[in-house]
Amino acid sequence: MGVKMRGVKVMNKIRLSVLVIFCLLVFFVSLGRWDLWGPDEPRYAEVAREMLISGNFVLPHLNGEVYFDKPPLFFALIAFSARLWGEMSSFAVRFPSAFFATLTILLTYLLGKRLFNQRVGFFAGLILATNVEFWWLAHRANIDSTLTFFTTLSIAGFYLGLRYPGSRLFFYLIAFLSMGIGFLTKLQVAAIVPGLTLLTFMVATRKFSLLKDWKFYLTLPIFLFIVLAWIVSAYQLGGSQYILQLFYYKTSAMFFKEVSHPKPLFYYFEAFPAGFAPWFIFFPSALILAFQNPYRKQPEVIFLLGWFITNFFFFSLSKGKRELYLLPLYPAASLLVAFLWERYLSFDQDKLLQKLVRVPQYLLLGILTLTALALPLVVYKAPSPIASNYIFALPLSFLILGGVAFVFFNRFIYPERSFLGVTTIIGLFFLFTATFILPQINQSKSAKPFSQKVAALVKDSDKLSFYGLEGAEFNYYTGFIRVKRFYQVEDLKKFFLTREQVFCLIPKKTFNQIQGKTNIPLYPIISEKIGRQEILLITNCQ
Repeated sequence: MGVKMRGVKVMNKIRLSVLVIFCLLVFFVSLGRWDLWGPDEPRYAEVAREMLISGNFVLPHLNGEVYFDKPPLFFALIAFSARLWGEMSSFAVRFPSAFFATLTILLTYLLGKRLFNQRVGFFAGLILATNVEFWWLAHRANIDSTLTFFTTLSIAGFYLGLRYPGSRLFFYLIAFLSMGIGFLTKLQVAAIVPGLTLLTFMVATRKFSLLKDWKFYLTLPIFLFIVLAWIVSAYQLGGSQYILQLFYYKTSAMFFKEVSHPKPLFYYFEAFPAGFAPWFIFFPSALILAFQNPYRKQPEVIFLLGWFITNFFFFSLSKGKRELYLLPLYPAASLLVAFLWERYLSFDQDKLLQKLVRVPQYLLLGILTLTALALPLVVYKAPSPIASNYIFALPLSFLILGGVAFVFFNRFIYPERSFLGVTTIIGLFFLFTATFILPQINQSKSAKPFSQKVAALVKDSDKLSFYGLEGAEFNYYTGFIRVKRFYQVEDLKKFFLTREQVFCLIPKKTFNQIQGKTNIPLYPIISEKIGRQEILLITNCQ
């Protein structure tokens, strides 16, 4: 028995080490190889930069004005990362996202191990690391990777507290502490996702003992204290307007009104398959298995289904939708797919399991083969900066084809190798994308080169204005704070009616629309296409 336990512990350490190394390669190696891209990244980086300048870590500011959209924690993490790495670089700004994405993968492994066994946890960690949306957001200075860690930790804490009564106080403490920190990251959703998951599990299993447990009520004040302490501090600095804007107009109102990102009711039914690719191919099979006897009666399976399905429909009811809002559900989806694979490997003679795994497996191998064959041609035909990576696309294609062959020939004899082969292929593809493709796309997406030209010409933020754009990327890359923003032609006209030379950044399309309405001469100096729109720097003097 002792030898067996030692073997389990050794395998646990090996699998944890593999996940850490895999995340280091897939998330961190090329994290800073391209600039911050709008709309979110430079905006969040600028809020963090202004935090460092002002020393105010309670009330976020953007362009010198109170920033109502998000609470302060994520920006404080970026500021801390900048201090840690010695500069406000792309790597430092994205580091919190990659760091918490890695922690989420390790947490998913540990949760899978507790729910089922080591292999489920290990597979789930690899699946989570190699789906498109999670990988992409681990490379972005977006809040959602960080939020997902705290929602996952909170959910895990509640479930493990129910499962292990002897450690219940500790797990509830972790759950509410994580929920409170998550609330400072992205407000209500940090409580809603764990709350709906827990409620669904209690209703489905008819286990309402939690509501009578004094340990639950003893630890609940931890969450309340964290939230209220910040709200009081924010109210003292920002007043009732800040609280109302943050807690309703910028968050809750999105559920009831089409404030921003309006999408139809069934939007997530197409967005989730794309985001969870390529593993979504196995997700319908995972759901079919979960609803089969005896699995549908297992508390662990009920827990995962409640986590995913209830929250999926909750987010679908919201008027405002974005693909990344579903990220807190991705650990549950990964665990369900991992459970499917583990059952298949444990009972490979089961006819239903063979169909549930092998049919989507063949489909995935076909997609990977077509990708490998098309990749060199796609890169070669791409615009010139990307086409220069044609020479690197060829060996990657051969590696993918070799991996597909490896998976195909091991699918019966060593099926676990076929799973690991697929994750390796996907990991290599993501690494290639981050190392070669995204830095080339950066040439047309980055606002940095144009901002440097603007800063060299303007030199003083008082003489610069924005019209028809938020301009956070230009705040960040010029270093200017308190740049005037105009949305009415008359306000812009007043700004230009001065004897000294002043400037304005404006989309070219907008400039063409207002040019005849100002009745004053406006002179374009420089322009550059950034992403999909061309931006002009205009002035009142030739």
